[in-house]
Amino acid sequence: IPAGTKRTVSTKDVQPSAVGQGAIVLFVTGEWGGQLYQETFQLVPTGNSYYVHNGIFRVGNNNPFNSPPEATDVSKAFIQHYFTTYDTNRENLASLYRNSSYLSHEGTECSGPQAIVARFNALPKVQHDGNSLTVDVQCVNGTQIVFMFISGQMSIDGANPLKFAQMFQLFQEGGGYFVGNQIFRLNYGG
Repeated sequence: IPAGTKRTVSTKDVQPSAVGQGAIVLFVTGEWGGQLYQETFQLVPTGNSYYVHNGIFRVGNNNPFNSPPEATDVSKAFIQHYFTTYDTNRENLASLYRNSSYLSHEGTECSGPQAIVARFNALPKVQHDGNSLTVDVQCVNGTQIVFMFISGQMSIDGANPLKFAQMFQLFQEGGGYFVGNQIFRLNYGG
C-alpha cells in the first residue's frame, strides 16, 4: 500500500491478556487503500508504557496460511475442531475455555466457559467457509502460547457471506491447549 494512503479504523477491541502481568490484547479492523485490513497485538507493560510482544497485520488474502513449523499441526487441528464444532454444536466448545478465558464478540465481552458458550448460543446459526480462511500464527516460549489470527467468510442463516476476523491466544495445558483470549468482529471496512 503506497505511503500516504488513507487508513480508516472501523472497530477496536481491547481486553486483558490471559498472559496476565498487566498485558493487553488489541484488535483492530478497517479499510486501507480500498482493501479490508485486520491487525492484532499483544502489548506488555514496561514502566509507564507498553511494548508490542506479538503483532499480526493482514491486508488481503494472499499467502493464506502462515505458521511457524512447530505450530502448524496445533493451529490446523484447532481451526478444524473450532469451526466445525461452532457450526454444528457450540455446547461442545466449553472444554476449550477456562474461568480465566476472555471473549469479545462484536464488542460484547464475557469470561469463563459458561458465559462464553451462552454468548455463542444466543447467536444465529452460521456456516464458516473453510476455503476462505487466512491464518497467521506466532508462538511464544516455543509452543507454550500460540497467537493465532484468522480472517475469512461466513454465512448467517444461509444469507450472503460476510467477512470476519478473529484472534485466539491458545495456552498449552497438559497435552492440549485452551483459549485464553478470543476477539471476533465482522469486517465491514470503513
